[in-house]
Amino acid sequence: ALTEFNCGTCNLAIATRSLEDLEVPRAKVLIYYDLFDSHIAKAYAHNCLCDENGFILYLVQKKCARQRRTLSRISQTSSALRQWASALPYPTGSAVPPEIQQDPIDSYLSDSDEEDDAILEYIEDATTGGLITPRNATSVLYSFLSRYGPAAPGYDSLFEFDEVGGGYLKGYTCRVVLPGLPINCSWSSVSTSKAYARRRASHECCLELFKAGLLDYRFFPPSQKRLRNFEKSFVIPPDALPPLGDVYSGNRTYARKAPEFWTHAAMINPTRLFPLIIRVMISHSSIPHHAPMLMLTSQPLPDLPSFKVYFSGIPVEIHLEKAATITVDDRRLQDLHMYTMRVWRNIRNRAFVCPRDKMLYFFAPLRGDEVVKKGNPTLLPDISGAISWDSIALAAQHYAVPMKFGSVDDVTLDIEDAVIQDRWAQFTRRYDVVRLRPDLSPLSPPFETEPGNPKYETLVDFCKAHRKDFNGLKDYNQVLVQVSKFPVFVDRLNPSTPAGTEHGDSVVRYFIPELCAKCTIPASTMRTALLIPCILQRIDEFLLIKELNVRLFSSTIPDTLLHAALTTRSAGLEHDYERLEMLGDAFLKYLASLHVFVSEPHRDEGYMHVARQKLVSNKTLLECALSVGLPSYIQSRPFSLRNWQPPNFHVEADVPSISSELAPAPARTVSSADTERAGSVATSVVPGPDGDPPIPGYTDAVPSESQDPNATKKKRKSKKKKVVGEQLVTYLGDKAVADVAEAIIGAAFISGGSDAALRAGKSLNLPIMSEIEEWSDFRRLAETIPWHTPAGTRQMPVEKIEQIIGHRFKRPHLLAQALTHLPKAHPEAASYSKLEFIGDAILDFMVVRHVFDRNQQLAPGALTLLKGAMVSNSALAAVSVSSGLHQYLLLESAQLEGNIQSYITTIQQKESEERANAIKEHRPIGQYWHDIEAPKILADIVEAIIGAVYISDDFSPVGAEKFFERVLKPFYDEHISLQTLAHHPTKLLLELFQSKGCHQFEIVREEEQCHVLVHDVILATAQDSNAASAARLASVLGLDALEGDPGFLRRTCNCWAQRTMKAGEKSVLTGFKEGEFELD
Repeated sequence: ALTEFNCGTCNLAIATRSLEDLEVPRAKVLIYYDLFDSHIAKAYAHNCLCDENGFILYLVQKKCARQRRTLSRISQTSSALRQWASALPYPTGSAVPPEIQQDPIDSYLSDSDEEDDAILEYIEDATTGGLITPRNATSVLYSFLSRYGPAAPGYDSLFEFDEVGGGYLKGYTCRVVLPGLPINCSWSSVSTSKAYARRRASHECCLELFKAGLLDYRFFPPSQKRLRNFEKSFVIPPDALPPLGDVYSGNRTYARKAPEFWTHAAMINPTRLFPLIIRVMISHSSIPHHAPMLMLTSQPLPDLPSFKVYFSGIPVEIHLEKAATITVDDRRLQDLHMYTMRVWRNIRNRAFVCPRDKMLYFFAPLRGDEVVKKGNPTLLPDISGAISWDSIALAAQHYAVPMKFGSVDDVTLDIEDAVIQDRWAQFTRRYDVVRLRPDLSPLSPPFETEPGNPKYETLVDFCKAHRKDFNGLKDYNQVLVQVSKFPVFVDRLNPSTPAGTEHGDSVVRYFIPELCAKCTIPASTMRTALLIPCILQRIDEFLLIKELNVRLFSSTIPDTLLHAALTTRSAGLEHDYERLEMLGDAFLKYLASLHVFVSEPHRDEGYMHVARQKLVSNKTLLECALSVGLPSYIQSRPFSLRNWQPPNFHVEADVPSISSELAPAPARTVSSADTERAGSVATSVVPGPDGDPPIPGYTDAVPSESQDPNATKKKRKSKKKKVVGEQLVTYLGDKAVADVAEAIIGAAFISGGSDAALRAGKSLNLPIMSEIEEWSDFRRLAETIPWHTPAGTRQMPVEKIEQIIGHRFKRPHLLAQALTHLPKAHPEAASYSKLEFIGDAILDFMVVRHVFDRNQQLAPGALTLLKGAMVSNSALAAVSVSSGLHQYLLLESAQLEGNIQSYITTIQQKESEERANAIKEHRPIGQYWHDIEAPKILADIVEAIIGAVYISDDFSPVGAEKFFERVLKPFYDEHISLQTLAHHPTKLLLELFQSKGCHQFEIVREEEQCHVLVHDVILATAQDSNAASAARLASVLGLDALEGDPGFLRRTCNCWAQRTMKAGEKSVLTGFKEGEFELD
């Protein structure tokens, strides 16, 4: 058929887009029935035209804003991209394209495309399930090179061809020549045409890039099959909503999503491993060194952002950096397997085992100073020379080795970066070295024992009495080692983890080196290993974030923002969705107001208000969230250490899972405290290193928990099922799900402004008109809305008003409508109400943005208080008077005009008094208007003017933002802050605590001092002879402290994990006499 078309026998050829990069005949007219959203596809299309006089006809669905936006995007082609497209050789290929901004890898992918490709070779991304096939490999390669190719693209061909055979057997092979990248691509297999050979070569090149860890998951076209499977498992129709309160009151039970990545990550005889460098960036002197480690996977992990862990409230950054792949043989795989089991055994002090083919990752120590950084930022660092394989092999076979003993010099080097044990037991308490004690020896007397216990002349005598089979020492003059308990496995993702769970007691201990064992994993590496469960938890969260980001938002929202938006306060992390939810809620009100206005412009303000409320209601947001499976991604539970274990591991029955130290001790006269003080605390000994058995063989047995295994078998099984079941579900209230949807919209706005937030809302299936795909569509739809011009427009001093607001009106008649107050029965009153309706939403959004940006760490409760004070009718009326806008208000009611004049006189007098008092008392000027009843019309005209200038600017926020910056922002900054709010500062402080879920706080009076206590920590202190004054001042200082240290409550409060009744106002006042202090 193509031959006939090429010869002119027929003048119409119909083909699918799958042929666009092949050797198809050129034509004068090209008609696209399916619109593509790709500059690369556009370049292919122009290559199909026979000359520059040819043209392309795009068929666009009527009234489809999405296709209109796509057509607009691909029409805005840079000159560099046009030059590249024009130089595209036919049919051989092209050079490195210039950078293509936000160009989708595949503009569309039909179900049949993927089914056809199922029989071909493909490269699958483990993170998202995206597939690269020979059909789309060339486009993927162009997209990769446009981002990571040379800084100055050239026009040397990327493809080399070779002709094979001749006649009917003639074929072609091809290879890719990558500029500036150390990837050697081999020649492709023989194909019947150059275009097919180019496809094969591009696919093989993509495979090499993938093996090198350079091909990011965002280059992979989406997998329709995986999307269908997700919809079957997690999307919930409205009529199948889980029952409310079936497990926890007020919550529904949802299936919890697990990352898809690990289903592809089993270690089934891999020869290539993808390293991830784990670095703990210590910057505080109280936290010891943590050595870098490697996490090795059989599939490449995506780029992962840094995050924080906490040491007694001190934040520490964890950096995760991908490294160049390494090749391993079977012996090294076995060492890594055994080493990884050793790491998990040391972390949990249990006899964990796992078959190698079921392991999802290996761990390895890393010498960070030997990592080789590459000059090209595209290339990954080389860690092949930074892995100590000898150390891995040693730890794989032995959990400990004997300590050296004797002189100071002998022991000093041996205890460097060492973890030691006072007994030869694999699962026992471990100790960190504090220092050598050359002033002490085994012949030194032990510390004083408790009354009634026997006394010993030397430590050796104590060992004779308490160590089984003790046969004396080889060196009675050896130096001793002072030790402290080594840290244990704790949750460091939660900023408020109590310090008491991280450290042992302060008992001084001295060990005799000859009787001790040194762990084969160094202390600095062990410290990092103890963070691995927390790191894996955060990696899982980021993998889920990336899945959702690709599936719904085309990876346009930064992972860290989306992670915060999907995290509830109950998860106990350093951030949650609440601030983003406040921003998203305000944007949604703004969006819904404009949507209602342009979709039904002839309706009155009352109808629009009801329609807006329906669109932004929690019920609507819940249904939208369920329709895209959002609850499965929400992080609502804190990381739990209880019964936690690494995936696919189980406890080996043949090795005791707890040490003899933790087992019940036989009755004796010496106390356990004396035993620890003596230095050698073991009461039984197992064979030393020569008899150290290898890690036992794999078995499915579980160690018995009692002498009668049948007694608790059913109970253990039931408990295990319950724990596993809890990990597979999440419990969420309806409002929490709706709030997360709003938070995602807020995160999208921060990422890309109004257009990005609009697209995020549509991706969440918000009921927005199909005609609206980008913000400019509002202007287009509003062009047909008629506006009546009031009779007094010509007499209105437009220029004076423009001088006040700092912006010129394109449509002055809208300003006249905003300043003309008419009775509701008047036919033109509706226009004023609509302007006020729109202006109210725009003002809300601008105020929220203002407090959000001005107070970047302030809690949502405080932001809400500030926002409420700024948009109140009394505040806006004061703005109207202070700016002079009230002078231009057109009224028909003499009574209303009289009320306004009376208010102006009162408010100006109050302002003068407040300014004088503020200067006298050396404090900021407060809310002088808060106790004066203001005529509502003065507040309404501020909102109406904002609505008028917004519509006058064709739905652009420029004018409204100028008005805000010139009039409103200076007023807010001068008068409204946490310290100047009209609320009593103590009442405000208590409301802030309760808004964050904190209930353990009080204000304590001690003589003339008042303390604000939070979880027994003093937040602020003030002194005054008057109790009420001291409490008020202490509260103001407490507000200042919270604003200056926004992480205080995160570090101090753990009420989220407790069931605590809310504190009443009376219960938080301690030491005050009745009636001495009132909050009103």
